[in-house]
Amino acid sequence: MADAQLLDEYFDRHNKPIGPLHGLPISLKDQFHVAGMETTMGYVGWIGTFEGKVGTHKEKAFESELVRELKKMGAIVYCKTSVPHTLLAGETMNNIIGYTFNPKNRMLSAGGSSGGEGALIALRGSPLGVGTDIGGSIRIPAAFNGLFGLKASNGRFPYQGVANSMDGQNSLVSVLGPMAHSVADLELFVKIVLATEPWLYDPLVCNIPWRGEAADQVIAPDSTLTFGILRSDGIVVTQPPVSRAIELVVAVIEKLGHQVVDWKPPSHKRGVELVVRFGNSNE
Repeated sequence: MADAQLLDEYFDRHNKPIGPLHGLPISLKDQFHVAGMETTMGYVGWIGTFEGKVGTHKEKAFESELVRELKKMGAIVYCKTSVPHTLLAGETMNNIIGYTFNPKNRMLSAGGSSGGEGALIALRGSPLGVGTDIGGSIRIPAAFNGLFGLKASNGRFPYQGVANSMDGQNSLVSVLGPMAHSVADLELFVKIVLATEPWLYDPLVCNIPWRGEAADQVIAPDSTLTFGILRSDGIVVTQPPVSRAIELVVAVIEKLGHQVVDWKPPSHKRGVELVVRFGNSNE
């Protein structure tokens, strides 16, 4: 409310918004540090600390780079949402908040690890939120809650100053991304974050501005895209409702004039072995 008041005062004085997100409430997964707010990431031991440490003078004072950029553009960071402790789960439960249910059916999960974001946005308690993803932590709750989510490439958005559960593990890199009710909302987030030139503040961000011409070429009427479809990994067969949903998507893609190919990836068994190996070591 204090931030909203400051924005109102700025508009009254200057007769213009402070930025393109002026007054827009944005929710954040509880990995992002926000001044005046706890960051527990689901750990009871992190309450009242800075990532489990005391006496750092960063407690409720430090802010993640993305938070700084969103505020610079006029956004109001008004709430943070629940995560599973360690973040390494496709559902959301911790010993601080409890279980996060699917808002459309309490017999189902909201997904994870950005499950709090998924549930809140699905309830329209937030118009736009930010999650993080390594192995589905944005995509799973987006799918479970009927939302759009973007797992960007590594180095696209500023991750500097974001809490995590495996510091030093750089083989499988977590990235942040938006979650919302439309592709247009995701595009708005990407454009505005890149407009802040985050590579000037986070050296791990690639210096690649928004390329409007390239985006326009993709959605041009005569543009033909190719989609790879994975119906099975050769080990697990999808359940009938999921199979039907996949075929519905294939039918729509082909009806729009695009190409669909069956994706035959390398062995998932070997892939899982590598993920476990590198995810649990510093190799």
